[in-house]
Amino acid sequence: MKILFACGGSGGHITPAVAMAEILQKNFEGTECAFVGNENGMERRIAQEGGYPFFPIKIQGLHRSLSFRNLRTFFLAAKAPARSRQILTEFQPSLVIGTGGYVSYPIIPAAKKLGIPTVLYEPNAVPGLSVRLTEKHADIILLQFDACAAHLKYREKTRVIGAPLRSGFSGITRSEARARLGLPHKDFIVLCFGGSLGAECISAAATESFAPLKAQGITLIHATGKRLFDALKVRYPNEATEERLLPYIDDMSSYMAAANVIVCRAGAITLAELSKIGRASILIPSPYVAENHQEKNARLYEKKGGALMLCEDALSSESLIERILFLKQNPQLLSRMERNAAAIGSNDTETCFLTAIKSLL
Repeated sequence: MKILFACGGSGGHITPAVAMAEILQKNFEGTECAFVGNENGMERRIAQEGGYPFFPIKIQGLHRSLSFRNLRTFFLAAKAPARSRQILTEFQPSLVIGTGGYVSYPIIPAAKKLGIPTVLYEPNAVPGLSVRLTEKHADIILLQFDACAAHLKYREKTRVIGAPLRSGFSGITRSEARARLGLPHKDFIVLCFGGSLGAECISAAATESFAPLKAQGITLIHATGKRLFDALKVRYPNEATEERLLPYIDDMSSYMAAANVIVCRAGAITLAELSKIGRASILIPSPYVAENHQEKNARLYEKKGGALMLCEDALSSESLIERILFLKQNPQLLSRMERNAAAIGSNDTETCFLTAIKSLL
């Protein structure tokens, strides 16, 4: 069996594809998985590091405001179907799975025209533009949240499966994670990151919190995103040398498991990882996403007692430090938040995913 994954744009689209590839290869002997994505995107690096063949395609997202950049977007979109057919003819997949992002837009319709079964996966409560544009070409639409189906035209195709996660996000304790990373077992550790591309506001608040938190006996580890790292490394050389300031975290499961508190965005896959690993969080939803779905995600987790929400317009080093100290000084609340976060996640994702895939093969 040969499976082609179309994904790109951000880690929230790429990591579910990697998780699905792991599940399929574990359960179907001899399965070959390949990825198609933007030739300059992070999906290329992640696919190649995982040993998966990678097929590049030139395509980019649509700016929601008027921009001359959209002229290139339309030009690349016009050329993408021909490149998609070329990739499909070369790899000859048994199944094509699109996990969101603009890369899915040309591949899914091209596969459908060639008679190849197609699957879309949408991890958010509100579907992205590429899913809405391609849902009619999909045989099955897999969702993390049931509420997402209300935003789709072809609801009869939907199946709720939760969020497929990479194998590292299960079975690792805080002590094991700290031993693996060489972190002190008794420290109170806060992990902070702003997503795969980074976020200036989160990085500013986090880096300004290094010294005040250290004075309170708290170790802050912050992943900036590669585009922000070089400038921040100049301002915080000691933190960079001590690996408390990092450009990117590949072994995210270990770092998340090692933490007492996690400060992050409220993307759907990140929240699923928090639930799987059972960690309390301070969620800073991005206000720049479709239909403000991250705030809806964050409010759900706060309502269920697994997180505190901090809106971006209220974010500062002071407001961030205040919430971190509050959690450190209330260990019983912190333990309860960990249990609540773990209870939000689904334990049947792998079974539901495999059942859906088997129905097409």
